[in-house]
Amino acid sequence: PAGPIAVTAGAAINESFDIDNTGTYDGTQLIYWNAYVSNNTTIDVNDTLVATGNTTAMTAAEAAKTITVNTGNWPASAGGPYYLLVEIAATDDVDPSVASNTGSSAQVTINPPDVDYTVPTVTWSTGTTAGQTVTGNFDIDNVGIDDGTALVYWSVYASLNNFWDVGDALVATGNTTAMTAAEAAKNVNFSGSWPATPGNYYLVARVSATDDATVDEGATAVTQTITAPAPADVDYTVPTVTWSTGTTAGQTVTGNFDIDNV
Repeated sequence: PAGPIAVTAGAAINESFDIDNTGTYDGTQLIYWNAYVSNNTTIDVNDTLVATGNTTAMTAAEAAKTITVNTGNWPASAGGPYYLLVEIAATDDVDPSVASNTGSSAQVTINPPDVDYTVPTVTWSTGTTAGQTVTGNFDIDNVGIDDGTALVYWSVYASLNNFWDVGDALVATGNTTAMTAAEAAKNVNFSGSWPATPGNYYLVARVSATDDATVDEGATAVTQTITAPAPADVDYTVPTVTWSTGTTAGQTVTGNFDIDNV
């Protein structure tokens, strides 16, 4: 680039540079070139080679030739500044010095990708008993302008209010594939357990990804009341006891009895 620009981290490089023969004689040999991404304006061993190529010799009268660099990617992490550096070489070049045969772009700032996952809806489906199964679903949407590339992790909580905070009970967790910016909202089903304590709870879903700078969440529009499980109705009785054999003191006696859960 001729002037300072900003690009998205990991974006494909699509830039160009000019080669000119400023000598008085026509060239006859191929011109070879290398392009690097660097964090300074000097080519060194830490730079990343992103493209190589060659072009035909140039006459002295020929106008500067524009070469496109459209392979490789800008760094995957935000930061900068970075520079696109180009070096050229030809066996008939009378001035192969670094100053003559190396060029630098203006500075390039790397911005984080605009990936923004949201949770527009959370829906309860089944389950109203404390400590027992609850099922439901929620939507995940990427409302950013860039495609996601990293897994999207999600967690569903039972909360006493309509947002997540420390202490909320974890209901279920999972992950799903990255989403493009153009993709329709993705529906995710979940199944887990309500807290053991009866009460009125919201279901809050939270999503995160390494390429999304924020953790986003959504909650059910209304609370779901869960009740305590019904007390166990178990009542054992002994309706009959029957003697069978034995009538001598200190000797064996046998018999039987009935147990019933009424």
